[in-house]
Amino acid sequence: MASQSDDIIKANNCEEKARKMDSFCLNEIFEGVFKSKDVEPYCCTQLYDYIGQTCHEAFVKRTLENPKFKNENATQIYLNSGRVSFNCGLIVTGSPTGQPNN
Repeated sequence: MASQSDDIIKANNCEEKARKMDSFCLNEIFEGVFKSKDVEPYCCTQLYDYIGQTCHEAFVKRTLENPKFKNENATQIYLNSGRVSFNCGLIVTGSPTGQPNN
């Protein structure tokens, strides 16, 4: 049975979008979320240009649903995910919402 995050990923074509990203950036974003590391500006651009907020959140949730990650601190992971999104929004658009400042 598909989870809610799987449904969101499928409905938003997230897997296809992720295939457009550099593997370096996929790893960099993963480490930003799961290991509290900083994300390079180039990878922030890819996150916003290819993945977007909806897919990013769905990928994080689906990863946490994987039994391999059952011992991870989900609260900290979601905080890290929000930090990555916020910081990348500032880098890419100058706005934490991901919307250009006009």
